[in-house]
Amino acid sequence: MLNTAILQMVIALSPADALCLQKNAYFEARNQSDAGMVAVTHVVLNRVASDRFPDTVCGVVEDAHMNKWWKENHDRDVPVRHKCQFSWF
Repeated sequence: MLNTAILQMVIALSPADALCLQKNAYFEARNQSDAGMVAVTHVVLNRVASDRFPDTVCGVVEDAHMNKWWKENHDRDVPVRHKCQFSWF
C-alpha cells in the first residue's frame, strides 16, 4: 500500500517525471504482473524521497556510472553497462 507522502508525490509529478516512471516500470517489470510494476514504481518513489538519491524520478531512473571514454572522446554521456540503478537504462 502506498503511504500518503508517496501518493502526494505521484500526483505532483511533472510530465517528464511521469514518463520516466512509466518507462521504468515497463522496462523493469514488463514480464511481471501489475504488482511487479507497482513494486518497481514504489522503489523509485521511495528513492526520490530519500536523501541518498536524486530528487526527481528521472534523476533516480537515470542515475548511472557514465563511461569516461565516451565523454572524453565524443562528449556524450553513455552509461556503463550493468552499472545503473535499473537494468534497462
